[in-house]
Amino acid sequence: MIDVKYRVDAGRSKQSVEQTNRLLQAVSEIQLKFIRESAAHSWFEETLRAFLDVTGSEYGFIGTVHHDDDELPWLQTRTISNIAWDQASREVYESSIPEGLQLRNLKTSLGQTLSTGELFVSNSPDEDAHSDGLPPGHPVLTAFMAIPLKIDDQLIGVVGIANRPNGYDSVLASWLEPLCTTCATLMIASKSQEARHFGILKAITEGTSELIFAKDLDSRPVFVNEAVAKMFGTTAEQMIGKPEDNFFSEQTLKQIIADDQRIIRTGQTETFEEELPTSSGARLFHTTKSPWRDSSGEIVGVIGVSRDVTEWKKTQNSLHQSRERLRAIIENTPGCVKLVAKDGTLLEINAAGVRMCEADSAESLLGGSVLDLIPDEHRPAFVRFHERVCDGISGSMQFELVGEQGTRRWLETHAVPLPLGPDGSIVHLAVTHDITAARVAEETIAAQQSQLIHVSRLSSMGQMVAVISHEITQPLAAIANYSSACELLATEPTTDLQKLREYLASITAQSARAGQILGRVRNFVKHSDEHRIESDIIQLTKDSLNLVKADLRSRHVSVETSFPDRTVFASVDPVQIQQVIVNLISNACDAIESQATGQRRISIGIQDSEGSVAVEIVDSGPGLPIDLRDQLFEPFYTSRTNGMGMGLSICSDIVNSHSGTITADNVPNSGARFRFTLPRSKEIINE
Repeated sequence: MIDVKYRVDAGRSKQSVEQTNRLLQAVSEIQLKFIRESAAHSWFEETLRAFLDVTGSEYGFIGTVHHDDDELPWLQTRTISNIAWDQASREVYESSIPEGLQLRNLKTSLGQTLSTGELFVSNSPDEDAHSDGLPPGHPVLTAFMAIPLKIDDQLIGVVGIANRPNGYDSVLASWLEPLCTTCATLMIASKSQEARHFGILKAITEGTSELIFAKDLDSRPVFVNEAVAKMFGTTAEQMIGKPEDNFFSEQTLKQIIADDQRIIRTGQTETFEEELPTSSGARLFHTTKSPWRDSSGEIVGVIGVSRDVTEWKKTQNSLHQSRERLRAIIENTPGCVKLVAKDGTLLEINAAGVRMCEADSAESLLGGSVLDLIPDEHRPAFVRFHERVCDGISGSMQFELVGEQGTRRWLETHAVPLPLGPDGSIVHLAVTHDITAARVAEETIAAQQSQLIHVSRLSSMGQMVAVISHEITQPLAAIANYSSACELLATEPTTDLQKLREYLASITAQSARAGQILGRVRNFVKHSDEHRIESDIIQLTKDSLNLVKADLRSRHVSVETSFPDRTVFASVDPVQIQQVIVNLISNACDAIESQATGQRRISIGIQDSEGSVAVEIVDSGPGLPIDLRDQLFEPFYTSRTNGMGMGLSICSDIVNSHSGTITADNVPNSGARFRFTLPRSKEIINE
């Protein structure tokens, strides 16, 4: 099992290592080809093939820079891809092979590099101002890069490559520097028509960090460049013709000679890594060796190029160790770590994710769609969330997942966009945790809270039963009296129908009144799940007053109200908010019970602001003890000897569940004030 980040980085790192190895291999082979063959077009062709191969470009050219009588630069191609598109262009191409094409138009993309001596990149040539100069019928040009070749800041040549699928940039140009440097150096060397054999070698190898050497059939050095001599802390003259046992241990020398003799015997070029002693200790080298042939083609020794890769190897090993540590951490992470493509395909998942999905292995999940594991009721929301992440927006969400064994789990996922690939495409990287137990606990707590609220309503109703029973006896007694009157009228010889209709209408009115009283009680005490609707807070307050009207009358409490002129709506559970108001009014009645009959007053006000609505209940009692205010809304706290201490706590829970606030303080020259706020609906309907 490979974690997301590991595999992505590992893939990139592996690709980078492979490409760099190809680049270094190409440099070595070009240098060896220059040494072995005198024809310049041969190594120019090899160099162009290398540029195209390591960059993935479609076609290109290499040319040397010259100047006309007016000192204007022009380019002579030394090698160019065959992109002929008709008979005329084929004839031009074939005729250019011996001497090369002369490109003098400075208004083209190539002309920009010739004029400025700077790198030129265009990934939209058809929109580029410098795209003039392509003849009719020329193959489509989708991307182009012109790389200047310089020696001591002097422009001596240009490499042009075109139609790389992912386009070009300066980073790629910098990475190509070893190949560009080799090409420029060989251009300078090829200008010396009198340079031969080791003179050429010396001209092109001095100053380079690569180790370049040639050995005879007995593995004795016949040429070494300055870098080789420096590695052993000596001079080239002191190494030429000397047995190599002066520089290597017996075991190392045995292996070196075996490699040399195998290459001489097979006539094949080989590339390998080898550890060699140097004046600063053992170093690791990337070495390419080829058979050295004379002008007749006979093998006369071995030539080679070595690059010190010790530090590079250490860096790669360090990166590998870091990746392994990261892989171990993620594989042992209890949460699911996954990588999802834009189309929903699962690209990577760790061991915890496999267990969460109830799968046998990661391989059975990879390549499938994560949407297959998400039930229908959660899929649309997950798709929208996934699309936002792939658009570059981080986020989190909760959803249900159905495992392959049918188990349903609640999950919470935190996702970030992860750019992958040279095209910058984004995938969905997420860490997901199983929150099923927490969801069950929340639902259990919610059910218990609902039951507790219902019990509180029943408790409040129990306290009002006596006064409500007294209130309902009035309409019942009236009904009985009017019924008796109807019976008397019915026994009279001549019935007064008008009076009979009045008595019957009164019976109907008193029955409706009794029904309203019982309906308010029934709605208040019924046990139902929270159901929020757009409710008129003013009407809820009035309905709450109607519920406790009989209790207020029996306690001789006067009530003053102050409501806005317009209707104020909020999205609430009307039964629960009514319970809060009834509890606060009941508490206010208890607080003023010790006051004289004429001093028992409660004022109820509603304030409507831009974003919320507030309900205030102020009594004329002694007020709240200052040292106990912070405890008022805690469960089981009460100032009454027979109180349970749950009323205000439940009020606080209800208001908080509605995203509101509840506070308590004292009003100067009055008593206690309880105030709760609720988020107001945006729609306000004027009465």
